[in-house]
Amino acid sequence: MSLPPETRRLIGCGTGCCTALMVLLIGLLVAIGVIAGDTTASPEQTRPGIELSEAPTGEPSTATPASAPPSASPTPSATATAQPTTPAASSAAPTPAAKPSTAQTPSAAPAQKGSPAPADGTALATLRTLEVKGRAPETGYDRDDYQWRQDTDHNGCDTRNDVLRRDLQAVILKRGTRGCVVAAGQFTDLYSGKVITFDEPSDADIDHIVALQNAHVTGAFRFGSAKRVELANDPLNLIAVDASLNRQKGSADAATWLPPNTAFRCEYVARQISVKKKYGLWVTPPERDAMERILTSCPDQKTYSSASLAWPGRGEGDVIGEGERPKPVSGSDSTTSEPKKKQPASSPKPAAPKKEQKQGVVGDSQKKPASGREPSGGSVRFKNCREAWDAGAAPLRRGDPGYESKHDGDGDGVACEKRPR
Repeated sequence: MSLPPETRRLIGCGTGCCTALMVLLIGLLVAIGVIAGDTTASPEQTRPGIELSEAPTGEPSTATPASAPPSASPTPSATATAQPTTPAASSAAPTPAAKPSTAQTPSAAPAQKGSPAPADGTALATLRTLEVKGRAPETGYDRDDYQWRQDTDHNGCDTRNDVLRRDLQAVILKRGTRGCVVAAGQFTDLYSGKVITFDEPSDADIDHIVALQNAHVTGAFRFGSAKRVELANDPLNLIAVDASLNRQKGSADAATWLPPNTAFRCEYVARQISVKKKYGLWVTPPERDAMERILTSCPDQKTYSSASLAWPGRGEGDVIGEGERPKPVSGSDSTTSEPKKKQPASSPKPAAPKKEQKQGVVGDSQKKPASGREPSGGSVRFKNCREAWDAGAAPLRRGDPGYESKHDGDGDGVACEKRPR
């Protein structure tokens, strides 16, 4: 039976509409599936490492575009996810690596610093506080201006005997001198390390650790009279030593003379530094270098004070009794005869005083003053050498209280060398 044309058109239209509706429904379902797949895949795309490991599992739908066939989806998915992975890792790597290199720069600075500064109170630390410059001219130096041996502490004794009572052991004081004059004893000469028996004044010199002439040209030329006397009679700057080594030293500083006894050099240099610090004296560059070389072997060496080296009071010290000096054996005494051999008393030579002056008697060079006048003992006077010996002041050296050229028969700078008979 044939249908009318209108009926066939309606049936064809309905069939087409149903087909179209089914296509739309299928398309809608596909679209929903794609959207759902994109939603689950989007977090993983932020983790490239997981995408690479999961690519072979055969789940291409998470990265397949809607227009692409399902069979081709795995290949672009793996390719697309692998590309961002490498640059992401490489771009992040340099950032932490650069930070440690900049942090190491300041830590190297302390290693470049020098050795630690010497401790306060050490001679080495004090040395570095002293002014360093060249010597001043010697013009105007007169040893008499320093008045060595004055009784500056007013204990009734001259400075020489004060030092002897401090530095000698087994001291015998001369009877009738109110505990001042040392008649005999013994001491360890720190310059040589030898033990010396003292029974004549010439057996020991009192040395100025910083020689007066050296002090003068390194700042003491500016001192007034009182300060010069203080420097010359300060226990910090005085020591009993072997006479020959004292004269060998003369007015030398540490750059040109050091004690032969190496065990004493640290203390010797420390005492020089202590004196220069106390009186504001400077050091020359060679002197500073020599002191520093010595102190590198004893960096903990301390400085000294006048109080730490003060001498005992009158009649005190390592005293074992009173008496007289031993009588000379066979009509002679222990006073050196070298000056007399060089200059016989019968024919004194004008040049002799200069020769002895260079030997540095009593720790210094004893040149004549520029004025040409003969150094004297100031206000102290002795009628003769017997009186000087009885007072415990002999022998008298040029510049000492009581020294007068009339008592110095051979002109060697030392008067009343022998005890009168």
